[in-house]
Amino acid sequence: MGVITQDAINAATCGTVLFINNIYNYIIDLNYKYKCNRNLPHKKAALFHFVGLTKPWHTWSIFYEECSPFKVAKLSSPWRDEPLISPRTKNNYKYAAKHLRFNGLYLKSIINYLQYKVMS
Repeated sequence: MGVITQDAINAATCGTVLFINNIYNYIIDLNYKYKCNRNLPHKKAALFHFVGLTKPWHTWSIFYEECSPFKVAKLSSPWRDEPLISPRTKNNYKYAAKHLRFNGLYLKSIINYLQYKVMS
């Protein structure tokens, strides 16, 4: 069985969608942290939906308060001792470099950027 895409789900549910309060699906793109302060949680939410390439389980997301619920959940899970995921792909290195630079870790940022260029 193939993967169901969001487009297929949207087509199948056309006209039958129930929109609920965004407290139950609060969308966060951590990549906006180094661009601007919009699209980040400024209120309480029951569920955070992390979109974009940077996720709370990536090493370059450790700086952000928005990842706190993930950190709490991880510490109380069977995966508590598992390390966060380091950059592995070209795009991972690119985004890691941007977040590290934004958070003042310039040498680490340069190293990640060079790895990104090597993989390009």
